[in-house]
Amino acid sequence: MNKYKSLLAALVLGAGFTSCNDFLDTLPDRRTDVNSPEQIRTLLVSAYPEYLRAGFTEQRTDNVTDRGAEFAPGAALVQENYFWQPVTTVSQDTPNAFWSGQYTALSHANFAMEAIEKLGGVKKNPKFGPLMGEALLCRAHANYSLVTTFGQAYNSQTSNTDLGIPVFTELERNLYNVSTKRVPVAQNFAQIAEDIEVGFPLIDDSSYGGSVIKYHFNRRAAAAFAAEFYLAYEKPEKALEYANIALGDSPQSELRNWTVFGKLPNIDDRLRRYISSEEPANLFMLPATTNLIFNLFNERYAHSSALAKAQTVDSPGPWGDQLPHFRGQMFGRGMNFLPKIWRIFVYENVQAGTGLNHGVYVIYTVDKALLARAEAYTLMEQYDKAAADLAMWYKSKGSTKQPSAQEIADFYDPEKYVGEAKVNMLKTLAKPLNPRFAKPLQGGLQTGLIQAVLHARRIETLHEGTRWDDIKRYGIRIEHEVSGGTSVVLEEHDLRKAIQIPDAIASRGVAPNPR
Repeated sequence: MNKYKSLLAALVLGAGFTSCNDFLDTLPDRRTDVNSPEQIRTLLVSAYPEYLRAGFTEQRTDNVTDRGAEFAPGAALVQENYFWQPVTTVSQDTPNAFWSGQYTALSHANFAMEAIEKLGGVKKNPKFGPLMGEALLCRAHANYSLVTTFGQAYNSQTSNTDLGIPVFTELERNLYNVSTKRVPVAQNFAQIAEDIEVGFPLIDDSSYGGSVIKYHFNRRAAAAFAAEFYLAYEKPEKALEYANIALGDSPQSELRNWTVFGKLPNIDDRLRRYISSEEPANLFMLPATTNLIFNLFNERYAHSSALAKAQTVDSPGPWGDQLPHFRGQMFGRGMNFLPKIWRIFVYENVQAGTGLNHGVYVIYTVDKALLARAEAYTLMEQYDKAAADLAMWYKSKGSTKQPSAQEIADFYDPEKYVGEAKVNMLKTLAKPLNPRFAKPLQGGLQTGLIQAVLHARRIETLHEGTRWDDIKRYGIRIEHEVSGGTSVVLEEHDLRKAIQIPDAIASRGVAPNPR
């Protein structure tokens, strides 16, 4: 944990957060003297973002429901997210913090690349190769995070005109001087793909040391990111190529074994285990400033036990009535919390007792890479291979069943059910899919297996905010219940799925998202 704490301290860029202005003093200065690989390596620590988005995307998903007016509603931020409203809070866990944090990381990545070029580049000094690769992957990931949050999901029908994000490929001292022009989503994706293809071959795991490797874009982590990106980019063949690199030769031995967690005495021990660099399933982790763990324990708008039983960790599936290894893993009364986000309070002023909460996010895992491969296989119509990957995931979570592709697809086919059972499937585990892919999704086996992947991924990524991406990509209509009132609805391709850019950025001339 000492190495982790040192890294965490290095990632705390400012003394606090109240507005975008706080980040202006943390951007790299052109006058900074960076003249060695060691200094560039230190600089790249800041190319990883301090603020992540789960704090404002998880409550927008169908992983959260209204438990009733008798419970405390919690912070305004939670309510604004639940009702898909513009976020008025300016703090951690907001679009404001996320936008600034990602562009700050981009600036450090660009500065590192500029320094490498000034020192002669990769050709002159091979030691710069892994550093350039890491910088490119950091920039690609930040751009990907921004465009998939503030833009509509990439699709071949509208992404040439959909608003993306301002391009930021050169060093810029002031965030407000970033170009106010939002380029199309398609242009953002093309740049991300270029950075991945140039950067990935340069990644060298030997350039990192010990457990710190999992806090950097090591080769497997970079491949897991690339697999996710290429699925979003409608290129399943490329996604498969990278997923295979991320998984290695024996992924079944590295999938997360939840029985180990069940033997640990308390929630703190389980949290430590989940984010441990010694956990084989973990490929890439990031410390971040966040109050997410407290928002997840919101009494009213929460992941309820009823929701868990109907749609997530305790739900039925091709595995049977329940995945056995998740049994007994949930904490909370009425709201269900899976121990996976570790909280550390970092003091800014010890005497005054003030500071900020930080968490450790496990961004990429072997489990997620396996489900990415299953999705790629399905989109490529290699259904038996997709089913084998899904069955491998089921087995790692305690299932004794090894269902075939047809058996898996049949479970998610609403036409296999009648009456109330059919209505229930369409509301819970087989919500209609409406992607705008260039190659339309086929019914039958393909749709059924995609539903299976989405269900498994929903369980695997619970609390992490990434269910929001699948809701966007696959055009899933969701409802949020309102106790004592009418449910609110987010339609298949609702404009609100592109989260509104921060007011502070729009006031500088950056076009807001249409509503």
